[in-house]
Amino acid sequence: MEPIEYRQLKAYARIDGALLCLVWTLSLACMVGYFSHPSLGTLSTLSAMSTPFLAYHLTRRFRDKVRDGILSFMRALAYSLHIFFYASVLFALVQYVYFAYIDGGYLFEQYRQMFASAEGEAVLQAYGITESELLEVFTSLTPIELGLQFMTVNIFVGIVLSLPVALLVRRRGSNQPANHG
Repeated sequence: MEPIEYRQLKAYARIDGALLCLVWTLSLACMVGYFSHPSLGTLSTLSAMSTPFLAYHLTRRFRDKVRDGILSFMRALAYSLHIFFYASVLFALVQYVYFAYIDGGYLFEQYRQMFASAEGEAVLQAYGITESELLEVFTSLTPIELGLQFMTVNIFVGIVLSLPVALLVRRRGSNQPANHG
């Protein structure tokens, strides 16, 4: 890949990463809102579950609109990985801002109440932990640590999801050799 092509890939991936971050932010907002409006739980789940489909759509759009319908597996993989990386970094920033300046302990209190119920205690018991142990872990994490924890998970999920996305999106040109990367 030529340096100009790599800069182009990164530039478009940053924009598409921001779009994916918006979907994840919607999912987070709906998850927080779920505690006062339970119907938002479904929207939160659907938003999160749309991630691989959105990554596929964005990578395919890059292939068709920017790369003239031709995208090797390696370039498709690189593009999808970049989308997830940029989305993860932006979303970690969103989470940091939320937990540091907006939440004020609301989310942890909702989870504390949930795990204080009989059903919540049964779940904790099944995993062999107590409510106080769980709350100690929750409250010991700073907003930046929470953002970094989620960023790490999101990047890992992005790596896993990028493989099938790249397999589905790749397309060789009619005169391109099969082993071209």
